[in-house]
Amino acid sequence: MDTITLNDKQFFYTVVHKRVKNMNLRLLTYNSFSISAPHFTTHAHIHRFITQNQLWIFVNSQKIPAHKDLISLQQLSILGEDYSVHIIKSLRDKLTFNHKDRLIIIKSSQLTNSHLKKVIHKYFKIFVFKIIQKELSYFCQKFDVSYSKLSLRAPKTRFGSCSSRGNLSFNWQIIFFPYDKFQHIILHELAHLTHHNHSHKFWELLGDYDPNSAQNKHWIKKEANKFLLF
Repeated sequence: MDTITLNDKQFFYTVVHKRVKNMNLRLLTYNSFSISAPHFTTHAHIHRFITQNQLWIFVNSQKIPAHKDLISLQQLSILGEDYSVHIIKSLRDKLTFNHKDRLIIIKSSQLTNSHLKKVIHKYFKIFVFKIIQKELSYFCQKFDVSYSKLSLRAPKTRFGSCSSRGNLSFNWQIIFFPYDKFQHIILHELAHLTHHNHSHKFWELLGDYDPNSAQNKHWIKKEANKFLLF
């Protein structure tokens, strides 16, 4: 990941080289973005592209809220359901979900943002893994497809991926999206099990899987990063 200063504000950015004709830019957070560039695009060309779009980057980044202060976290939305959050100082780290009362209790040995991030990351991954595994089981049976392995990560450039071997990977923070958007990301990667590209046939198949695909794709592009916890 590289850094660049635009209008006196520091940004982090990544460059992903793909089989595309033109460069594309996508804001990730209030201070980061990613660039998709054709293979063999030079660093000078990329830097010039960023400079040409610096006003757009700066103006639109202001619309994205900064990451939440975890210490003062009082509420989280999980698949569209609001949960109250109680953070308690404790000798041992632990996170529990009370789905009946819509309550998340976080016990942490250190009340700092960095440590709370580790606690939330650790326990949420376990929780999210089970939910995504259940969703995949349902949709694989419904659409007669199968995958090899499932893993969860927290990348800053994408919400899901599918390897040529059929391994699926998801950003566990998609759990904070509304349910239909969460579902769309899962269906997007399942469609890649059949078409390993973004060809016309891929989009047709995804449209069969998710009739609201176009609307969900637009929401994810415009709104998704606002829902990430960190």
